[in-house]
Order: sequence, then structure tokens, then C-alpha cells
Amino acid sequence: MTKTLEIMVLTHNRLGYLKQTISSILASTVCNIPITVLNNASDDGTGEYLDNLAAKNSNVKYITHSTLIPASENTKSAINNMTCDYAVIFHDDDIMHPQFIEAALKIINEFEDIDLICTGKNTFFNVKEIETTFYDNINLRLFKNKEDFAEFVYINKWGNDLCFPSVIYKVENLKNMQYDNNMYGKIGDKPFTICAINDGKCVYIEDAMINYRVHENQDSKTNVNGPFDFEIINFNIFFKNMLSHSFFKRMTYNVHSWYWLKSLNKWGYPNRSIKPLIDLALENNTVNLYTYLIGNSKYSFILKGINYCLKKIIHPKFKRAELSLNQI
Repeated sequence: MTKTLEIMVLTHNRLGYLKQTISSILASTVCNIPITVLNNASDDGTGEYLDNLAAKNSNVKYITHSTLIPASENTKSAINNMTCDYAVIFHDDDIMHPQFIEAALKIINEFEDIDLICTGKNTFFNVKEIETTFYDNINLRLFKNKEDFAEFVYINKWGNDLCFPSVIYKVENLKNMQYDNNMYGKIGDKPFTICAINDGKCVYIEDAMINYRVHENQDSKTNVNGPFDFEIINFNIFFKNMLSHSFFKRMTYNVHSWYWLKSLNKWGYPNRSIKPLIDLALENNTVNLYTYLIGNSKYSFILKGINYCLKKIIHPKFKRAELSLNQI
């Protein structure tokens, strides 16, 4: 039986961006893909736009919350209203590549036991900067289970971070998953994604099929809402637990945990040294003595050099594949 896919779009008071987002989805090489917009109490004309959009497109529907709810609750609303086999939770400020849905449908219907698909991204400031390249073939990295995919995400070796709005989930897993957003705050996208994997296969599309908008109203532009120390500690504990079942995965965690602590500390506390965070990490058994000394030792410059070399040496090999695309 052919598996189905739908798109859920979360929005709040971004009418201009939303119109561009919806236009990119409607330009898909797959026609009539089901689209549901979760309108989180917008008061900028979004309601009227969605009325007209749904009237003109039978595959589009929307749900409006009369009062503003947290973004995590809007995500839950999207999950509760999913009806297909797979779904993507898309953002109202990003642009979808025309072949993204085509590629995803081909993957979930040609590969067995797929739990999750995600893709590389391009960043942009203005839609005029976007240059769309159509693919005859796309390159894939294949992960046999949740642990292997978690290792890939934690390493981020290929410089194209997990792009949250590109993730296509198996809906059954989303509806049954256990996840507490209060543990991770704004850096919870990676734990959320990995928690949504049961233990099926994961696929990463190396070719960029999402255009990720960079603008001033993003969480990445502020530290007012974190990441806070306890969220950073919980984030690393999550990955430490995920990567604890083999010697090489533990080595991966120990080598890369320093870089995560350093970058998240700089984001959450840009004017603070890393010492308070690295002390807290050791106290909570989040890092071992080796990682602690990298950030809190008179020999740290030597250890940082060693760790940099280890980072280049210790990385897993993942299976690769190529997939041809023909318009569905």
C-alpha cells in the first residue's frame, strides 16, 4: 500500500513570510499534497488569507487558536490533527524546494521501515536570493537505527546541521512519543526529533531541499529565553545516554561534548566564561574529567589541540545511496 504524507505549517503573525512559504509548498512537483496550517491567534490578516487560500485549494485546511498558546502546544495540536502515515512540521518563514515532497515520498515508499527523513539546507535573508536547482538524482546517508542517527546529529561533521522544519516523521511514532520540552527549552529540536524515532531507519538527504530564512525575530538572535544552564546540561545528558552503548560512541560523545558546551554557553551567556558551566557539567556527571580539563586546566590549550585532532579522526562511517527523481 502506498504511504501518504502531509504538511503541517505552524504560524503566528508572519503573514508576509507565510504567503511565501505556502507558495513554495504549492509549487511542489507533487500535486494536491494535504496542507494544514495551525494559526496561533494571528491578528495580522492571516485568518482572511487562510479563508481565501482554503477556498481556492481543496488540499488546504486550517485550524485557528482563538488565544495565543505556547509554540510547543501548537506543535502538539499539529500532531493531534495528523491523519497521514508521515508528516512534516514546517515553519512559516522557510521555503520548501519543489522536489522535497517528491523525494520524501519516494524514500518512504521504496525503502523499508523508515522512521524519519531530513535534509540539508541553504540559508537566505530574502527570497530573491534563492536559486532553485532541480535534481535528477539526490544523495542520501542511511542510518539503521536511532543511536546511529543521534551520533550523526551530535557530530554535525558535515556542517549542515539538522534542520528542524525539514524533518519528516512517521506519524504513529509522533502520536506515541514521550517528550518533555521543559527539559531543553529552545534547544529541544534535536532531542525532540530523536525521541520521535522508534527504532526504524533514518535518512538524511545531503542535497539542500529546504531554504532556511535568517531574520531578526528568530530565537537564535537572542538569549533572553535561553539556553539556560540546566537546559544545556539536560541536552548533553540526553546525548550521553544515547551514545553510551559502545566504546566508539562514548568516545564520540566525550570528544564532541566540549564543543557543544562551548557553543551553547556562548549563546546563552555571551559575556561569561565557560567555567561555571563546565563545573556544573562535571558535578552532574555530564562530562568526564578529560572534557572538564579541556575547559578548566592550565594545560587546556594542549588538550584542546589533542581534542581537535581526535575530532578529525573519530567519526563513524555511514552507508550512502543515490536516488533518482522523476516527477510523480
